[in-house]
Amino acid sequence: MPLQKRSVHSLSPWVLGLILVIFLGHFTLVLVHQFGKDRLPNAVTNLSERYIVPWFYQNYLMFAPDPTDHINTFIYRVGDADGWSAWKNPVFEHQQDHWANRLGTGSDWYDLYNGLGDLLFNAAMSVEFKPNATASDYHASRAYTLAKKAVLRLESDVKRIQVAVFTKHHRVDANGSVQVRHLLQPFPPEAL
Repeated sequence: MPLQKRSVHSLSPWVLGLILVIFLGHFTLVLVHQFGKDRLPNAVTNLSERYIVPWFYQNYLMFAPDPTDHINTFIYRVGDADGWSAWKNPVFEHQQDHWANRLGTGSDWYDLYNGLGDLLFNAAMSVEFKPNATASDYHASRAYTLAKKAVLRLESDVKRIQVAVFTKHHRVDANGSVQVRHLLQPFPPEAL
């Protein structure tokens, strides 16, 4: 039985060399675009920009068009005849669980409490712009009602409550440094 002649297709050295040169050129231009803007001459960085931007540029604003500049955290404290407790952060416990186990219920509570912090922030902002705002204006908001329910679910034998929003503002200054400012927006206390 005659053996079939095997067909061996190999690329010529010229084609392999061309593929290697294209790959090395692409890789070099990507590295220059990523890391060489301050270290290399403008002619080289301009060449990398002309190559990278039309074909491979990532516009990250497409994924987060309005990145947050503040984080609102719902906090509360309870009062009795002796005075007020320290401010308590119900998010923290669930945040630890969220980081440890993304599939547990901690993620759900973490999202709910953070959402409540955002609602309280918006409610506080809307009441702040009312002329002659009173405690009842704060307590009439839906966000306050939800926060009060959350506190009563977490604490027992409560005589007085006070909820607040702890806000951490982030901004970039003219030097490119991130500046952080903390703001506590307490709602007026309520006796139960």
